[in-house]
Amino acid sequence: MTAPIRILFVSLTNDTGGERIVAEMGRSGGLCAVLAMGNCLAMRSKFVAARFVLPSWGGTYWAGFVLHRHLARVSKAWEPDLVVPLDEMTAVQLRNLAIEARIPVLLRDRLVRSLGDPEHYATICSRGRLIELAGQLGVPVPAYARVGSLAMALAAAHGLSFPVVLKRDLTSGNGGVVIAQNPGELAKAFASASRKAALKRLARRLCGLGEETGAALTLQAFVAGRLAMHTVACWRGTVLEGVSFAAEKCHPEPIGSSTMLRWTDHAGMADAAGILVAALKCSGFVSFDFMLRPEGQAELIEMNPRPIGSSHLGCLFGHDVFAALLAHMGGADYRAPRAVLAQKHIIALFPKELESNPDSPALQASSGILHDVPLDDPDVLAAQLQKLAQRHPAHARRLRQIGPPQREKPQIVLNPRHLAR
Repeated sequence: MTAPIRILFVSLTNDTGGERIVAEMGRSGGLCAVLAMGNCLAMRSKFVAARFVLPSWGGTYWAGFVLHRHLARVSKAWEPDLVVPLDEMTAVQLRNLAIEARIPVLLRDRLVRSLGDPEHYATICSRGRLIELAGQLGVPVPAYARVGSLAMALAAAHGLSFPVVLKRDLTSGNGGVVIAQNPGELAKAFASASRKAALKRLARRLCGLGEETGAALTLQAFVAGRLAMHTVACWRGTVLEGVSFAAEKCHPEPIGSSTMLRWTDHAGMADAAGILVAALKCSGFVSFDFMLRPEGQAELIEMNPRPIGSSHLGCLFGHDVFAALLAHMGGADYRAPRAVLAQKHIIALFPKELESNPDSPALQASSGILHDVPLDDPDVLAAQLQKLAQRHPAHARRLRQIGPPQREKPQIVLNPRHLAR
């Protein structure tokens, strides 16, 4: 019998959705471990075989600063076949570590094997560079300009026409993204973004983390339409499987995180992802965000150098990115699952939809909306329900009825400090 593929998931920021990625790879036959701070939700999944704790007393940046030591110990002791980041900060940090001289050769090899060609890491981790490359490759993108001063930003905005979108590198989702309707709003947003970018550069320098190079801010033309995303499993620049979703609802509108999705079969997004994966020689999981214009054209707006929290839904529509990568790594043939839902189905993401609206129609069985509640992962569900109850105390009793009773926080079974003994 073939041994299962060993996957080490790494998280620094505990983003919602990472726990679903871990669980789905466990369901698909992977042997999963998590390296994160103790409060990371992914740690609570029943599909985790080993848990390794990063120090939490110094916060996220301190955890990032000491990540290389813990990662080296865990990698040596647990011997993962694949290392997967669960959030943007970790995705950047793992790529920084993969090219640092202080990293043991065996760990560096594992990171490069898991993430792809190091030559392209700087582009993968920069919103500005990625859009530049996409435009050069013929992928449809909004008009844009990389801006290093307010004067440059105002001049560029004049050419792009308001509203414009200001984006800061080394951020994800709607973090670091502002829509400016006029020069006054742009000036205010630019001052705030520049200050935050400078503080982040200082923090990363003090903590020994990598820095972005070039302009940290990018200005894009605003594209009216719907947010969409295409996630792929890939290996050395070849796409193994991919799946696309369009956002039916975001919170906050129009640039917030998606809370309701609909599967879509969009050749333009798949083609764009294939072009970029080949050019960047990616391995593992990456995702691309697009804006779908009313006439149907998809314009790339950014790349996520990691899997996203809705990736596990692909198997419902005949596209299982996790099974595809595990099959490839194990030398087996990938068999796409049978689609069990039609394209018309809307899926509400749990707990995001209820965070934004505790009276969501997703709670009503008659709505026809599939509510993606992790009923088979009770400790994860209990933690999420507790958080929802704290966020919406007036709805606490009804929200807790969604799933089974809360359970005790699971014991952490392994710790990198123990491995050093």
